[in-house]
Amino acid sequence: MPDKRLPSVYSAVNSYLQERRAERSISTRRAVTAIRLAAPHVRQSDVELAELVAKAAMRSGRSVLFD
Repeated sequence: MPDKRLPSVYSAVNSYLQERRAERSISTRRAVTAIRLAAPHVRQSDVELAELVAKAAMRSGRSVLFD
């Protein structure tokens, strides 16, 4: 049973983007690394996590660096 106190992957992605709201472009590599450090419980693969970051960043009108 998942621990309800742990933030979801969506919360982790949104928090990362919110902390960088002044940045116009988002690096998927830097985002995945930072999210893994902040939320090590996230079970998605790096590719899946990068896709979630990219989708959320694009929805907020930012460009995405797929690195």
